[in-house]
Amino acid sequence: MSSTSTFVPPSDPPKYIGIDVDNTFHTHDVAHFAKNKKAFRKLLESGYRPLFATGRPLAVAQYVLDELSTDGVYNGYPGVYQNGATVYNERGELVRKVKFSESFLRDFCAMVKARSLEQIVVFLTASEMYGLVEDSACWKKMCEVWDLTAKLHVVSVEEIVKADIVQIMVSKYKDLRDHIPGEADVDFTGKVGTCGLTDVNPPRVNKLEGMRALLTHEKANTADFAFIGDGSNDVEALQASKWSFAVGNASDSVKATAKNVLEETCDQAAFAKMAELLYGINVE
Repeated sequence: MSSTSTFVPPSDPPKYIGIDVDNTFHTHDVAHFAKNKKAFRKLLESGYRPLFATGRPLAVAQYVLDELSTDGVYNGYPGVYQNGATVYNERGELVRKVKFSESFLRDFCAMVKARSLEQIVVFLTASEMYGLVEDSACWKKMCEVWDLTAKLHVVSVEEIVKADIVQIMVSKYKDLRDHIPGEADVDFTGKVGTCGLTDVNPPRVNKLEGMRALLTHEKANTADFAFIGDGSNDVEALQASKWSFAVGNASDSVKATAKNVLEETCDQAAFAKMAELLYGINVE
């Protein structure tokens, strides 16, 4: 972990840049978010390949693109989504999908129902979101964090078991963490977020593996990418990338895994600062 005050950029910076969305690229500060989007645009125009690597599904991540999408600059693909459980190529085609087994889902749902925890979980495929009850605290939190307006699709346990579930969102992880069937990091992974939501994914699913899958698909060097993030679901990629940056609002434990730590937070256009330091992109 190094301060960016002494940062020396490489002569040939990596083409691919994995970018976390929440609390990294996206901010509700309009002026600083505009700077981040301008930096993203300039990176593409300069021949680099910035791309989203986020816990959000593709359709939800697209909500923050604004003029990048309407101008045809970036529609969210290529990209790494749902913490690497789903990966899309530049044509928007799904090239990687890692789903839970039916047996895990059946046991998980049985545990949830036995403990009356239906209201704190939402199940996600690559494109759909399902709940077991209509009055879902988890769904309300997701709507708040992701600016969703849709109504939750309530289905039966059997329908969830038969769906290609790649991610489970949990709003009160501590209430079920010790009761999830199987062993953590063997049968499932749980990444606690800073927004009151925890992502549960199949085992060995993380953003690093998603980046590697995408770079393999693009016939690129799987070790040659930059990465910027703030959360526990960014750690593997921050550790592996030679050119990784933690934003100023990241926790100390996350900062410790990055090669470089920015002073700027997401609300101060930290992504634009990274683009300036590593690629010489200036948006002032």
